[in-house]
Amino acid sequence: MGSPDIALLIAVLVALLTLGPRIQTGQHHGKELLRKLTSESFEPIANVLVILAAAGGLSGVLRDSGAAQATVSLALGAHMPPLVLAWVLAAVVRISMGSATVAMAVASAILAPMAGQIGVRPELLVLATGTGSLILSHVNDPGFWMIQSFFKLEVKETLATWSVLETVLSVAGLGTTLLLAAVLR
Repeated sequence: MGSPDIALLIAVLVALLTLGPRIQTGQHHGKELLRKLTSESFEPIANVLVILAAAGGLSGVLRDSGAAQATVSLALGAHMPPLVLAWVLAAVVRISMGSATVAMAVASAILAPMAGQIGVRPELLVLATGTGSLILSHVNDPGFWMIQSFFKLEVKETLATWSVLETVLSVAGLGTTLLLAAVLR
């Protein structure tokens, strides 16, 4: 019952049971209205839930297969600083998968077990992971197509502007994170 998932489920069920009968509209009431409200509340977040579930699945596969630990061991053996490792992991996943959300989730899942043992502030690991996940938005990124569509750009123009901007933000973010790490020592 102390698990966050179970606690949230219990809270939702209690809210549905206690507040549900009190909610009324002109057309719907009772169970009908609760069903309608519940289904409508999931629509806006459905895509995010699917992306996060896929990222969690990929993270689990990487962890259970030993690929995550092998990657971390290889990087630590190469004496790569932990912040650069977090940035590189997120950047590699972002470039290969296209999604910044998946990149952050996968890199975080790989690094989380060792976050307290590598001697770096967790806040800085979050910044390094987040900035790594911004790098090189390209054709397998839904955000790339959204920008291309909103601004009515050609693919070539979107690559020359949006992709370059995201890469500059990513590299500048890594630089700023490393600078913060040096200052906060």
